[in-house]
Amino acid sequence: MKVRKFFTVGSIVFILSFLLLFFGVKVMLDQDVTGQNILAYAILSIIFGGISGAAYILRMKATFFIFLAGLIIGFTMMYTQFSKDMDGWGDLTGLMSLFFAAGIGLIAGVVVQGILHLVRKK
Repeated sequence: MKVRKFFTVGSIVFILSFLLLFFGVKVMLDQDVTGQNILAYAILSIIFGGISGAAYILRMKATFFIFLAGLIIGFTMMYTQFSKDMDGWGDLTGLMSLFFAAGIGLIAGVVVQGILHLVRKK
């Protein structure tokens, strides 16, 4: 049952992340998407899905929700950077914003989960 939940949650996050990355580059940046790009989007989306699925099945609710909030903030920041006219720097700053927000969300989620674990233990 846990494996099924892992793949369900991971697949949902994977599909949404992949589609948001593809849409951002193809439509917002109006750039051609190659096979190498698709592979990179898939790998990044698998990582996001794997982290989400693992946090979900391990019952780390704080980590799960804070990481998802980080992803939402990251994609929002990425689209904001994509929409600005930055003479070619919008794509780089947008993706860096996504990575930064997702990383902060993961770290904050693990820290909050650790604090909650310590509080419950006492």
